[in-house]
Amino acid sequence: MGTNEITLLARTSTEEPFKVTFRKDEDRLFITCTCPEGAHGEFCEHKFRLASNDLMMLQHPGQNSEMLNAHIWVIDSPISDKLIHLLQLLGEDEPDGEAIENAKAEIGQAMREGTVSGT
Repeated sequence: MGTNEITLLARTSTEEPFKVTFRKDEDRLFITCTCPEGAHGEFCEHKFRLASNDLMMLQHPGQNSEMLNAHIWVIDSPISDKLIHLLQLLGEDEPDGEAIENAKAEIGQAMREGTVSGT
């Protein structure tokens, strides 16, 4: 299959956007970000929101089709289930802070180490 890569520009509070890269290598998906947290392989809002197909995080509307392609990769990976779980935790009437932090750590690890697609 080979390696495929999509880099999206994420909105920031500064002029300079962060780069969020989705890399599909064989059957693994890796997601990285150039922000301080993402650069260390941790969970970050940029990776989370772009992987969740949040168009408001996209710096340039001209990247909509690239974002859709990246999101298809996410849907075909176990990261999708982890993102849905976190969104459910965040939507609870009384969010469990510890469970949210654990879910974020699990997502950060999955994005850093890559997850096997199609499982």
